[in-house]
Amino acid sequence: MMVMKATMDDVRVRNFLNTKVPKIPEAANKGTFKHAKRIAKSIKTQLISETYKASRAKMGARIYAKKINKNSTGIMMPQKAIWLDSMKPHYVALKRGRLITRWAKKFYDYGGTIRKGFSRVRTGPKGGIRKGSKLFVTPHPFVDKGMSKVRNQAGITVLREINKLITS
Repeated sequence: MMVMKATMDDVRVRNFLNTKVPKIPEAANKGTFKHAKRIAKSIKTQLISETYKASRAKMGARIYAKKINKNSTGIMMPQKAIWLDSMKPHYVALKRGRLITRWAKKFYDYGGTIRKGFSRVRTGPKGGIRKGSKLFVTPHPFVDKGMSKVRNQAGITVLREINKLITS
């Protein structure tokens, strides 16, 4: 049989706790900010990844994590990105001068009426889009997809920062 005796120096433990415990919220905030950056990167990847849609690289470059104040972190993105994520499906008339009309010309560049889903894009014999054409647009829910990929890592990231503090 083996007996082991453990003693603890009360002063050293108190000093350790007095120096480390007040810094735990700061470490947790640091971990939260790191996780917010990871979420922003994932959302950006989801926004840009779908190649059959109109290019969204410029919009993706404006998605980032930001410290709002000492205790809160947010993910900033353009209002257009939020609208794209949460809009209701609707028709858009293809009129001259609109960016969506230029995009439709690029993908519907041959004669006749193209029916894909609810869209009715009519092009003329010379490749122009004719009057009365409409495109059915639907939302692109990239925010939920991006967040679901990294949601489980939130606690791990925060705990990792707290452990770094304690072991240092």
